[in-house]
Amino acid sequence: MLDYHPGHSIIHKLDVRTKTIILSMLMILLFLFKSPLFNLSLSTFSTLLVIYIHMPYERLWRLLKPTIPILILVVILAGFTYSASSFESSSAKQILFYAWSNHKLPFSYGGFCWGLTLLFRIYSMILLTSVFTFTTPIHDFIQLMHLLRLPGPLTFLVVTAIRFIPTMQKKVEQVFDAQRARGARLAGKGMFGQIVAYLPIMVPLIVDSIRMSEKLAISMLNRGYGATTNWTVFHQLHMRMIDYLTLFVFLIGFACCLYFKIIGYGSL
Repeated sequence: MLDYHPGHSIIHKLDVRTKTIILSMLMILLFLFKSPLFNLSLSTFSTLLVIYIHMPYERLWRLLKPTIPILILVVILAGFTYSASSFESSSAKQILFYAWSNHKLPFSYGGFCWGLTLLFRIYSMILLTSVFTFTTPIHDFIQLMHLLRLPGPLTFLVVTAIRFIPTMQKKVEQVFDAQRARGARLAGKGMFGQIVAYLPIMVPLIVDSIRMSEKLAISMLNRGYGATTNWTVFHQLHMRMIDYLTLFVFLIGFACCLYFKIIGYGSL
């Protein structure tokens, strides 16, 4: 998850409620269609959003890089585990090849397409949530949860967790580099070997996390947290004309996609 970065794009200027509704609609659309073509279009749209807001590509690559083996494995497993008879269209029922002799372990075209659909879904979800957190300040999240009438302690817990995810990612990188400079071996054989090898990373990280939590508790006490239940903010949320226009455009697109789903478009 990426932390907030100030900017002057239209997405930065949108109200947090507008962005939340749009993000919810896009997430729903990702799970409506089984055809990879539609999810590819959403992935392309998500990529264009990343380019538009000038998100640092190296930071985004650090988020996507660990998922690459998983995405490849998903496509392979989907091709082998989904049989041709489980699909409706004739093209999806085709067998691309057999991984074993005597026509065993078929790799179906429909399973391959379904694997690509899952790949595009995961990719789009990572990009869309990154765009959302990258363009939304933390105090907007607090006001949104307050408007939803959520309890104050729960709001503080969720917002603090969101805020400290990028901080903990930076801490992991710092501890990783420091232990490497000290000659720590961070590669082991097998699962247990990897766990033992990463002990020099986990122990300093846990200790540092405890220190951060103590400092946060002291700061909260000094600022009188919990003394009153009436929260005040510097900037109130206001829906502007650009928010209503953006919502209208996305609602039209969402309704069109629902219509295509009803008439049977996007199935395998």
